[in-house]
Amino acid sequence: MSNLLAIELGNEPEYWAGAKQPIVVNNGGSWTPAEDAESQNDWGTRVGQALGRKSIIQYGNSNQSPPTWGAEELIATMNTTAESYAFDYAHHNYPGGSLTSLMSHANIVSNMKQFNSDVAATVAVGKEYVLGETNSSKYLTRFH
Repeated sequence: MSNLLAIELGNEPEYWAGAKQPIVVNNGGSWTPAEDAESQNDWGTRVGQALGRKSIIQYGNSNQSPPTWGAEELIATMNTTAESYAFDYAHHNYPGGSLTSLMSHANIVSNMKQFNSDVAATVAVGKEYVLGETNSSKYLTRFH
């Protein structure tokens, strides 16, 4: 598939324990950022190797505010093999509110500040940072 940019593995893992996902049940009912990072490193490497393609995985895809479950935390756990399969790093952002609050410059600036460390960490490893899901835009927002 020549036009495939990246594959997202997992979605909002911080909610898995409460939802009793099979992977959490097999892990004794817990799921932490450290366990998720280990899992993402393993999955990304296995999928990338199976496809024979580097830069194919969109790592991250959490919803809770960074730094916990953030790209900076995830990148700090990665080995060079897992990192070689990274296309980008993503986070979800649902600030909510009214149209007025969503369009407020002050609110936008305040909301985006929470991602500064994650953006810096992804730029430091030469990758883009993506807001892969938001409630105020149908388009991906990329920072690089």
